[in-house]
Amino acid sequence: MLVDTTCGSVLNVWKRVEGYARDGFTATVHGKYTHEESRATASQVTLHEGGRYLIVRDMEEAELVCDYIARRPGAFSAHAFKEHFREKSIPGFEPETDLARVGVANQTTMLANESLAIAARVRAAMAEHLGEDYARECFRSLDTICSATQKRQDAVLDMMDSPPNIMIVVGGYNSSNTYHLRHVPRVRPAHRPRTTRSERRWRASSRSGVRSHCEDGGLVAPIASQRNRSPPDRQGLVKLRCEAVDPNAGQRVASYSCSRERQSLLRGRQHANALGRRRPRQRYRRGRRSCGPDGPPPRRTALEGRAIEVPKAYRTGYLKAREVYPEMADAYIRHTTIGDPLADAVVKDLVKFAPDEVHATIAKAMDDPSAELPGAPESLLEFIAQANDVPDWYDPQRAMAASRAFLRNSDIVLAALVGGSIVEGFSTLISKSFRIRGRVTTAGVRRLKQNGMQLVEQYLPGGMDPGGDGWRLTLRVRLVHAQSRYFLASSDEWNHDKYGMPISAANMLLAGAAFSGRLMRHVATLGGDFTQEEREAYVHVWRYTGLLMGIPEEILFHDEASSLRAFKVGAMCEPPADEDAIIMANSIVNSAPVIIGVSEPAERRKLAQVVTQASRELIGDALADTFLFPSRRRKVVPWMRFQHRSRPILRKILPKWAKKRDLARFTELLKFASLEKMEYSYKLPTSLYDEHSSDW
Repeated sequence: MLVDTTCGSVLNVWKRVEGYARDGFTATVHGKYTHEESRATASQVTLHEGGRYLIVRDMEEAELVCDYIARRPGAFSAHAFKEHFREKSIPGFEPETDLARVGVANQTTMLANESLAIAARVRAAMAEHLGEDYARECFRSLDTICSATQKRQDAVLDMMDSPPNIMIVVGGYNSSNTYHLRHVPRVRPAHRPRTTRSERRWRASSRSGVRSHCEDGGLVAPIASQRNRSPPDRQGLVKLRCEAVDPNAGQRVASYSCSRERQSLLRGRQHANALGRRRPRQRYRRGRRSCGPDGPPPRRTALEGRAIEVPKAYRTGYLKAREVYPEMADAYIRHTTIGDPLADAVVKDLVKFAPDEVHATIAKAMDDPSAELPGAPESLLEFIAQANDVPDWYDPQRAMAASRAFLRNSDIVLAALVGGSIVEGFSTLISKSFRIRGRVTTAGVRRLKQNGMQLVEQYLPGGMDPGGDGWRLTLRVRLVHAQSRYFLASSDEWNHDKYGMPISAANMLLAGAAFSGRLMRHVATLGGDFTQEEREAYVHVWRYTGLLMGIPEEILFHDEASSLRAFKVGAMCEPPADEDAIIMANSIVNSAPVIIGVSEPAERRKLAQVVTQASRELIGDALADTFLFPSRRRKVVPWMRFQHRSRPILRKILPKWAKKRDLARFTELLKFASLEKMEYSYKLPTSLYDEHSSDW
């Protein structure tokens, strides 16, 4: 006998999705693409030839779809879109045609309000693109919200009117329903109950877990459950566990759990658990008294056969990032304790060389990698040999396209670099190395010049070819980083347990992402005229630059979309900006007038205010407030964007004037990037503290 026990609510969603496919609509499913229900729901489109589906995880991913539909500035290209949603869409998905008619459905265990909001946002994007009549004709959204799920989510919201000390969710440890019930109270943060101290998970079936909370000021715990079937004594299990510790606890639990109308209690399916945030299985289950003043001991989880040590400063950010991008967060944190083994070996071998010998040895090795170099360390020869081994994926033709776009937009790119990417890139723990080495007060001008010069050399034709000026400068910067790391790592001033490796591979990944994909976003905001192919070409060159800088290829981004994800994950993992980052950020924006030759104090102050305001508008108020940037009512970025977008028109109307402007812009570019004699020096720092180091 065959009995169909499929949930009626799920069947309802399947029918809707099948109907979308039958009528030529792409089913956009709000759900987790790894969840069985979402995959089964999406598969219903295959019942009709040409059926299409796309799965979006949350509002953030839905916004990517909306940006593409509405053709907004900074939206994904078709290639980048397909790359991002490769595993979340049907094979052969073409956003240009498959997003013309959209129907929205949802995994029944997702947050109902979010599903409705996503549907509204997609419809608004279609109306924004081609008008209200188009949206009315080509968009569908039918109510596929599971009533049982909705009741429990509403019940938890009602519960927050009189918030308990702790909310126990009876349900499967990895259940999507359980996860969302835990997160429903976040819509009312003022009434948010705690599930555990520091929001750690604990198992309600564990006597020690209950004890730690009953002894901590008592337990007032309503019980919510997921909608799946379970034995009827689930509430009794929790009640008995609490009574085992405190005889009165059972009465307090019962007084809430028996209010069935208020709590919308149904039965759970697995052993009683209480879920906190969506985090790895291995969690700390010790009470708050077992943690030291700096929190729990270093966190280790098993991943790909390796243990992850999370430096103390990264713990909070890492856990937040892991909720969104678990694999990328793991990879980023793993590399916070890794430097650059190849370059680190070189600088250790060069310690015994005098500064002039270091310069001569490195210069000879770069000039002719195949030449005999008696006395040169093997590590240096291997370093140069690897740098000369150009990866197969690097395309010089794409690099040439990036060069043309860069030269056409050089002033915009530099403005985005100064006001956005450098400030964001140095809001990390890299700024601490500058402070320890005593270079904060002069680092602004020097940093702008170095990054400006490297940028120009990267994107001049042939600059990144082996032996090119950009290639040489990139390797020099990599060795300077390794030398600085060598001194910092052996210094008592660097706290390894708290900060991990100084100038780590993770720091370099974040900086590379800031100077590539993130910078392209800033350029678009300022009105740059990069095409999508040119944006990808720009990131392509930075991908190669990142490889030469020592970023491990297993974490290196490969296009604009992955670069933006790397930046987002890195920024989430990094600790909040401290005094060192604040000083560094202000030093950078206030150095911009000096770089372009403004010497009169009043003019410098006025221009610095403009740069600071532009930076605020690029990086956002939250980070700008952290840096203590002043805020002005008058915006500067909209005017800059208008000026930059007017160029193509003026170039057609006044071609001679445009050529003069282009020449003047290129002259200013070279002036900005000039680093005088440092362009040709391969000397390295000789001391931890810059004032004690010989000239390099």
